[in-house]
Amino acid sequence: MSSEQTLHAKWSRALLALALGLGAAALLFVAIRAVGETVTDVLFRSPRLILGWQAALWAAVIAGRVLWFIGSRARVPRRAVALSFLVGAAVWVVHAMLPSVGRGRPQGATFGDLQVLPANTSYEDRFPHRPTVHVETNAFGFRGPPLSEAKPAGTTRIALIGDSFVFGSGVEWPDTLAMTLSAALERAAPARRFEVVDLGVAGDHLLSEVSEYQEVVRRFAPDAVVMGVGYVDFARRDIQSVLHEQANPGFHLVTVLMGEQFAQWAWMVQAEPPSFAEARQVAEEGTATLARLRARGGPPLLFLEYHTLPPGIRLALSRVPGTTWVEMPRDDPSWWLPIDGHPSPAGNRVFAAALVPPLLARLPPAAR
Repeated sequence: MSSEQTLHAKWSRALLALALGLGAAALLFVAIRAVGETVTDVLFRSPRLILGWQAALWAAVIAGRVLWFIGSRARVPRRAVALSFLVGAAVWVVHAMLPSVGRGRPQGATFGDLQVLPANTSYEDRFPHRPTVHVETNAFGFRGPPLSEAKPAGTTRIALIGDSFVFGSGVEWPDTLAMTLSAALERAAPARRFEVVDLGVAGDHLLSEVSEYQEVVRRFAPDAVVMGVGYVDFARRDIQSVLHEQANPGFHLVTVLMGEQFAQWAWMVQAEPPSFAEARQVAEEGTATLARLRARGGPPLLFLEYHTLPPGIRLALSRVPGTTWVEMPRDDPSWWLPIDGHPSPAGNRVFAAALVPPLLARLPPAAR
């Protein structure tokens, strides 16, 4: 073999080693993404997507075996393949992390300092152990029909603030707390026109809800505000924390590797449940801010206590002036979705019925 042929053979093997290494790196990332998407689809019960990602995983495995066969037959140096593989993997990692540098929160509606759902959209809400329901949002990014900032003339506006319990996760729109409360109020006071606004943000906790309260009062001028609270609401970390962290390179890397749903699920799992010390501290901070806001005046504020809170947390919340507690005297399994634990349609009807008397008693004369 001439020197020219020898050089040509070396370059051919080098280029083949580079191609094999880069191809192996790409296949590895496809396989990782397929695993992440499959795990997520199992959790979120998407059988069609599960089959698709399983097919992608098997295709990556088969393609990897083909690359191995080609490399073995061509006698490509393994060190060269390994080096090109590492280079390819490094390029993929840098590519996955760089787009997040300097990136703000993801596109979607904002309400004051909060990130809410995209405005004027609809989607199927899926989550493990929870019924899949249809969700439609208004121009503000909240669940429900079109909403105007200006209150319609002659209407009593009730604003509901809270997390996924208020949002209505796992129940269709007619069975949410907003709709069941609206129907209960109309039955109790048929001569009055009510507008019950669902401002629940799934995954929000107390500190975010206090921030939302300030914006709600300023922009929507409600005649009364209901804030749903449960023990998990006193965790410091919530969905707003996760959304802010989407600008973090690590979060973006997991998103690229495993999929966006997997990344959000993995980050949100860290949010709950809080320790009692954390819950007490969050309660003190949140209620101190809320008390300052309430000192300037404002509509009646009702706390809907979904589950009995520890005495220390209730003591902190009781310091907020001008508030009313609505607690359940008992609990019933039919009030909650099985396994998942969110309010069921029957539960929302019970909570709505409990809210009607204190709401009607606290409404200002101008709204009666």
